[in-house]
Amino acid sequence: MPILRVLSGSNSGAVYELSRNTLVMGRDLDVQIQIADQGVSRRHAEIARVDELFLLRDLGSRNGTFINEESVAERVLREGDRIRVGSTVFAFEDRPQLLEQSRLIQFHDGAVNPRQTIFLRMRSKPADPAAAAPAAAGRGTFRDSPLLSAMERIAHFVAGEKTLGAVFSKALAELGAANRALQTAIFALRKGDGADEFRLVVSWSSEANKPLRVSRSVMRQACRDRQPILVQNAGQDIRFSAEDSIIAQGLRSIMCAPLEAHGRVFGTLYAADCSDPAGFGAEDLELFTAVATQLGLVIAAAQAQRQYDVFFKQAMRVLVAAIEHRLPESKGAGERVAGFCAATARALNMDPQDVRYAWLSGLLHNVAVLGLSDRELAEPVLLPLRRSRAAEELLSRLSGMDPVLAAIKDQDERWDGSGTPESKTGDNIPLLAQILGLAKLFDRLLSGDLSGKAGVSIREALLEIHALKDRQFPARVVNALFIAYRRGELFQEDQQFSALDV
Repeated sequence: MPILRVLSGSNSGAVYELSRNTLVMGRDLDVQIQIADQGVSRRHAEIARVDELFLLRDLGSRNGTFINEESVAERVLREGDRIRVGSTVFAFEDRPQLLEQSRLIQFHDGAVNPRQTIFLRMRSKPADPAAAAPAAAGRGTFRDSPLLSAMERIAHFVAGEKTLGAVFSKALAELGAANRALQTAIFALRKGDGADEFRLVVSWSSEANKPLRVSRSVMRQACRDRQPILVQNAGQDIRFSAEDSIIAQGLRSIMCAPLEAHGRVFGTLYAADCSDPAGFGAEDLELFTAVATQLGLVIAAAQAQRQYDVFFKQAMRVLVAAIEHRLPESKGAGERVAGFCAATARALNMDPQDVRYAWLSGLLHNVAVLGLSDRELAEPVLLPLRRSRAAEELLSRLSGMDPVLAAIKDQDERWDGSGTPESKTGDNIPLLAQILGLAKLFDRLLSGDLSGKAGVSIREALLEIHALKDRQFPARVVNALFIAYRRGELFQEDQQFSALDV
């Protein structure tokens, strides 16, 4: 649910959920967001919800309403917009969950106390069983313990989930239960000119709104030495100085392991607070390290896929150049439509492979022109049928392009059957074709058409598309386009197929 967060001014820090169809802000007592500021009108502005769009309207205020310091009468909001009403500034946040997680992170720097710390040294061969320490009472050996079952379940998540986000979320929850950790998190490593910095990717907690106390020193040492670390008693660790006693209060134990593969460290896996008063033990660290190893390999595979995607896009753009040479008036349309298609597909939570197909459908939606003569292009009545045949002839030579071909063939069909003479309706039209048709219309509204009709504003284009919902396009695809706009993803120059960037 999108929110408004008060950044400065009256009632700083307050959060308003945009759950109503209309939300009015001003000085009146009966408005939903009351602002105690004489520079604000009684009914200053409102936010109106139109399905998945949120429109900010000035209500004829005396001093105006501003978005990103630009005076507006009405505008569609998107992620990160700063709204100023009088001296009060709001932020429009579309996905506050990760932001809330980030706000609960409490970083601390300090040296690691070797007396309270275990470093897991990886052996080249198994240790002598006779030299192994006895298992903790009630836990059994690793092979016989529930930890092995947890490891197997996490392996299934890694193999079965289609996105990094889903793998991370499920792995953290499973790891928390298996290790008796109250909080777990994944951080991405960012190399800087000075000390390494860490960005929260995702976190899990057994308690809502509980701050996660994070030691940057422990994470930096784990990444530098490329070894897992267990701090058994953080309350007695010199990393927590006297002035940080509040932060250290209640923190029993910490585990941290680098996420690495093929000689590269991507970040850290982190756990804090153990439900067992004795804290985490060596057995916990073994499972923790095994999971970190798995996740490091998953991240490496995702990054290798991304490098392949870059090469793949470059190859496809050679084909787009040929299309634009054949149809100069379409220059740039393929890239724009492809971006709209990919962003809409992601908003529909389609898996990365289908996002790739959506992007390809948009990029190559005019591929048929390479197989049509000038005379055929000039015959609009027969063009849809001939375009389908030409596209099929061209794309059938490429393996794995069947979903793309189906989308391109049915790109002019409409939900109510008013598209081509074939008159496909509803779910008989492939989802990728529905996305492509909508993306093409959105691009045409913004850029103008071949008849010379000028393009319209983003607001006008979005509202015109809203009027076509459930007639030309299904509601869920229209709303997905709106969500992609709201999140600021619709106009990204480099659309990613992956769901999560690490």
